[in-house]
Amino acid sequence: MKRGQTKLSFGMIFSIILIIIFISFAFYAIKHFLSLQEKIQLEKFADNINDDVDELWKSTQGSQTVTYSLPSKVKQVCFANDAYGNLLLKDKKGIPLGSWQIDHLNLDEMLGNRRQICFEVAGGKLEIVLEKNYGQTLVTIKAPSKNN
Repeated sequence: MKRGQTKLSFGMIFSIILIIIFISFAFYAIKHFLSLQEKIQLEKFADNINDDVDELWKSTQGSQTVTYSLPSKVKQVCFANDAYGNLLLKDKKGIPLGSWQIDHLNLDEMLGNRRQICFEVAGGKLEIVLEKNYGQTLVTIKAPSKNN
């Protein structure tokens, strides 16, 4: 009788170990897919803003308020004269999450004498104004005016 009990307990222990391995793998896969989703959302944001700036740049003049969705960990969208890219995304501690190059921006006018200009992301949404005046060759980005 003791021999049968021993075989059963080894089989049970082996089954428990396999269950733990499968659950661990499932958590790892879910974490990986969520991380991949955030990366895709950041790349999509950079592509969308680049496309919107490029579209306005091709026109003679215009102004439009645009809203973008971003992952919840992004708290600031900044523009700067940076060697790695002029679009920087930062988390709540100010740590960069990535940088991209956006063409046709008038960074001199946007920055003035500052190193960078940042816009706050509220509730996963960024609202900015893209503007190009008649006779200008580049697009500027501003915060929307709050008229109450």
